[in-house]
Parts: sequence; structure tokens; C-alpha cells
Amino acid sequence: MRRIMPSILAAVALATVGTTTVATADGAKPINERRSAKPDENVVINNVAGSVLVTGTNQPEIVVTGTIGDGVKLEIKQWEGRTAIRVVQDQETAQRWEHNGGAELQIKLPRGSNVEISTISADITASNITGSTALQSVSGDITTTEGIEKLRAKTISGTIAIGHTTASLEAEAVSGDIKITRAKNLVNAQTVSGDVTVQGAELEQLSVRSVSGTVRVESSLTGDAKVRISNHSGDVTLTIPAATAGKFHLITRSGEIHNTLTSDRSKALFMGGEKMEFTTGNGTSSINVEAFTGEITLMKQ
Repeated sequence: MRRIMPSILAAVALATVGTTTVATADGAKPINERRSAKPDENVVINNVAGSVLVTGTNQPEIVVTGTIGDGVKLEIKQWEGRTAIRVVQDQETAQRWEHNGGAELQIKLPRGSNVEISTISADITASNITGSTALQSVSGDITTTEGIEKLRAKTISGTIAIGHTTASLEAEAVSGDIKITRAKNLVNAQTVSGDVTVQGAELEQLSVRSVSGTVRVESSLTGDAKVRISNHSGDVTLTIPAATAGKFHLITRSGEIHNTLTSDRSKALFMGGEKMEFTTGNGTSSINVEAFTGEITLMKQ
């Protein structure tokens, strides 16, 4: 699997400049930090536990609010158009790290920033960012709501829920579901153990790979779209407009193919499974779907 960003441990180890906070009665420390930033600032954010909420704005500054737990502290460093925001272990209270060692961060930054966020168990939510966005968590959930143009999201045991992308999207989960809505242009999604759901419009390139789970795709396609869906152990459902012009190649190894998009019917294979090939319109798009131990359903939107 492709590595999306530097390792979390290496990022946390980088020397940074600390901020000062005052503890509340329950031990949590409020955060209220502000730094100037370029419209296309490169921003790196690291957190262990808790949450990270990032929102792009039209202001030339970075504002960090929220709370931070006992045993950790917030560190911020800036240099040459780059800002690093990290939750790191507080050596003075290191023995209490295991109890409340996380932070609830709300971060506002210039919407044109290039953003990288890494967490261990903290959930990540991002919106309104037009620069490149890379989100990675070990066991936290990843969510985007709107206004994300270029996104890469990766989690090992969390879920990925993408609300809106306009340029390109890469989503990868090891043991978790991926749900993508309102996607456009380029989408690449893969999971080892989990379901993949894609809803979009005018997709130019779609690649979905799953080892164990169901795959559901519903979207219109551009005139020369390239679609490739592969599922090893699970069903695949593809729903597209009736007017889609393309060359279709569908194959299963031990499952049936159901087609309500056209009148074409599948043929049984000698070693098991079924195969279906046909062309609609001028055949400018390419649609390839493969399921090893599952069924394929092709439907009209």
C-alpha cells in the first residue's frame, strides 16, 4: 500500500516551540493560539487521541482552539511557509500520559493551505480546503464534509466518510468501511476488509478494489470515463445512467451477473462463474467489473 505521509513517530520527534496554557478544574487545559500564515501555507498536524477538526477560511492566519489533556502539551513551530502543530508528551507529567494524553483541537487555516494530518486514535474532520489534503489515522475515523478539492485519506481500523470532492480522491482502509458521496472526476478507493460505497457525478476515472466486503457505485460518467472495479469476496452493484456509452466487460469466478441496464445476458464459463461483454453507444468509456466469489449487478440510474 502506498505511503501517504511521513510516519507519525518521526513527525512527533521534530523539535518544536511550545505554547503555554492554564489547566482547568478537571485537568484539561484550554487552547487559544493564533499565528499568521500564507494563503498557501503548508500545515502539518499531529495528535494522538481525541479529535482534530480543521476548517479552511479566507483569513491569512491559523487559529488553534480546544482543550488538551493532562500529560501532553501543544507545540507550534513555523518556518518558511510551513507550520507544524503537534500534541506531544509533556516530560514534566510523563507518568500521567496514559490517562488523558489527548487533545480536542479545532483549527482554522487559510483555505488554500496544503494540509497533512496524522493521528493514532483521534478522529479527523476536514472541510473547505482547496489545497492538497492528506489525512491519516491508525484507528480514528476520517470525515470530510464539503469543499475538499484534492484528498488522500488512509486509516487502518477506522472508517472513511467523504462528503464532497471536486478534483481527485484517494481513500484507503485496511479494516474499515469507505463511504464517498458527491465525488467528481477522479476516485480511487481500496479496502481489505470493509464495504465501499461511492456516489458521484461525472466521474472521469474510478478505481475500486476490495478483498472482503460489498462494493456499491452509483454515478454518471464522462464521455471517455475509465471504470475498474475488483472485489475478491463480496458482491458488486454498479448503477449508471441508461445513456452511458461504453464498452462493458464483466466477469465472475463463482457468482451470477444481473443486468437491467440493457437486454444483454451473461454466458456461463466452463470453470464456473459468468462473463458478459457488450457495447453501448459509441463505446467511448471503458467499464470493467470483476468479482471472484460474489455477484455483479448492473443497474440503470
